[in-house]
Amino acid sequence: NKDTPIKSVDSILAALLSSKFAQLMSPPITSDHLLLPPELPLHRGVRTFIARNRPTLSGKHLEWFEQTVNIVAVFGTGVFSLWIWFHRYNRRKRQLSFSHYLARVAAIENEALYRETRAQLKLRHLLPLQRRLRVLKLEALDRFSRGELRGEEMLTGFLAQVTDVRSYLTRLVLHERENLEELARTKNRPLKEVWIEAVGEFNAESAAGTHSNSKPGK
Repeated sequence: NKDTPIKSVDSILAALLSSKFAQLMSPPITSDHLLLPPELPLHRGVRTFIARNRPTLSGKHLEWFEQTVNIVAVFGTGVFSLWIWFHRYNRRKRQLSFSHYLARVAAIENEALYRETRAQLKLRHLLPLQRRLRVLKLEALDRFSRGELRGEEMLTGFLAQVTDVRSYLTRLVLHERENLEELARTKNRPLKEVWIEAVGEFNAESAAGTHSNSKPGK
């Protein structure tokens, strides 16, 4: 009855539900039976027992928690994959930028080779190639220093290619410079006058500054 101590009711229920008798029933008698709608109001001891044995998270709560975890996991995986893709995209973009510079250096070299194979090799065609190569190198180094280009190996390869092409152009320019000097001596004309006729006044000044130390005494 209602005057039965709460502790006694709790102890009796615990003993009954854990007994072999309760397990022999089909289905077994468990604390879930206490959750069925009662014919009479439940004793406070029964309510205490139910509260003590009820799981902290109900089935609905567990299901909601699992669904939430799955959603968060899928979302997190998507964000991580997007971050990886973005990182690789930026790295690939920087590498392609370096490849673009390498291609431009190769184009300068191809043009120099084309000029060399012509019947007449003219300085007015070689000197602009030298300037383009110098500007290209400075531009790439500036972008690399600002972090817009990445890759030490790509930079090393680029600089090596620039050095090779610059040496190639320098040999061609010096060869034509010697020819002009010889022409000036032969015709007994001022070298500067012959030089301007060959390359133009602007190119003459630029080339004189570039190669002033390459031919001492001339």
